[in-house]
Amino acid sequence: MGPGLGRRVGTVLSVVTVSLFGRGSTAGETKGGRPAPGPVAPVARPPAAVPMGELPDTPETPVEKLPAQFFAAMGQACLQYAQWTKAEECFREAYAREKDAAARADYAFSLGKLLMRRKDYEKALPLLEEAVKNAPEASRGILMRRSRLALAALHERMKEPEKAEAVYQEWAKEAANPMEAEMARRELIRYWQRVDKLDAAVARYEAALKAKADDKGALEMLGLVYGSVKPDPQRALAVAEKLVELQPQDRGAAMQLLAAYEQAAKYDKAIELVSKLTERFPEEADPLSFRLAYLYIRSGQKERAKEFAAKVVAKGPEVSQRHSVAAGVYLSGSRGGGLPGPMRKCKQRI
Repeated sequence: MGPGLGRRVGTVLSVVTVSLFGRGSTAGETKGGRPAPGPVAPVARPPAAVPMGELPDTPETPVEKLPAQFFAAMGQACLQYAQWTKAEECFREAYAREKDAAARADYAFSLGKLLMRRKDYEKALPLLEEAVKNAPEASRGILMRRSRLALAALHERMKEPEKAEAVYQEWAKEAANPMEAEMARRELIRYWQRVDKLDAAVARYEAALKAKADDKGALEMLGLVYGSVKPDPQRALAVAEKLVELQPQDRGAAMQLLAAYEQAAKYDKAIELVSKLTERFPEEADPLSFRLAYLYIRSGQKERAKEFAAKVVAKGPEVSQRHSVAAGVYLSGSRGGGLPGPMRKCKQRI
């Protein structure tokens, strides 16, 4: 072995030695009667590997330094096992430690619900009101919906029907999007059903339409009532047509009119409307195609439905639901029965 090669091998061995044992030669030291190859930077000793199944030997975090999220997670675990008292203690601690109002809103909701459970309504009320007020934007839809439903239920339990109704009314008025507003209106209608006030409410909205035929709020409420709660195909259709007249570019109004056409068995008009909606909303072409196949079947045009299904599948396999719907079309045509399961599910999702 030549001297140059020996020096290189010595360097490699030194680095390996330092890496494994945390020690090495320094300048001026000799090894094997020869000068050291040069200074080698010290390498920190790697942490000892923890055997499988054991925990590292690290100090515990003091309880006073644990964050609010720790206690919230503990509270959620207690809820899963119906440990109500322990869950309440955990969420109370999380609520007390959290300083950010938006983050604390979630803890306020959980703690308020637990207080409702043990009928401590007076203490639950300000917590649920805080949850509604400070719901964070990132989860505002879900938390706001849960908080308002809980707050309205609390007012019902406290025998405060006017305040319960006001929660639903405010929810519908301040909804961030049409879907959220419709959800709020549906909950309000359910509330009226529970307290036997639905007929009186319908009468009020009918009177409002007589006074003002383009009362959008009255039309939206009556559309929901006549479309599902108290089905009346003709009235539902009249309301839906008026809403589209007032909002010709609104998708929600158009979909409500489509449902009204189906309810009134006006399938030709429904098919025409789906074709227009597909042009206006190309991003929804697939679900609208499923709806169109459903309409062909309901209108008795089974051969046309089969032709349409074949075209839909030919577009490509990237949407597996296309094949499911096509199978439903072929199945309905072969047995002559009602709408098959896959088609019913697609209709419900649109």
